[in-house]
Amino acid sequence: MAIAPYRTPGTPELGQLVADLVDQHNVILMANHGVVAWSHNNVEDACFKIEILENYCRTVLAAMQLAGHCRRNARATSDLLKIKNDLGIPDPRHGLKVSELGD
Repeated sequence: MAIAPYRTPGTPELGQLVADLVDQHNVILMANHGVVAWSHNNVEDACFKIEILENYCRTVLAAMQLAGHCRRNARATSDLLKIKNDLGIPDPRHGLKVSELGD
């Protein structure tokens, strides 16, 4: 996911920001606007990506409200990444060593 800084809606500048990110990302959060997503597979896959982002944001918000009382160690992250890999869900962290995942 990428974050595009705020630009006035409907301007070429906003379009250019998004266009510059599409080669490396398939979900872009546009500051003060919302999110756009696409997929080379189908519309359902693009919707799934937005659903993942929404749930991630809810999780981050809840974790922030816990004021640091919620931590996941690198081993747990590695286990979760293995599940994603087995399900065929792409993640740029696939293949990283546990020591590279951090806390």
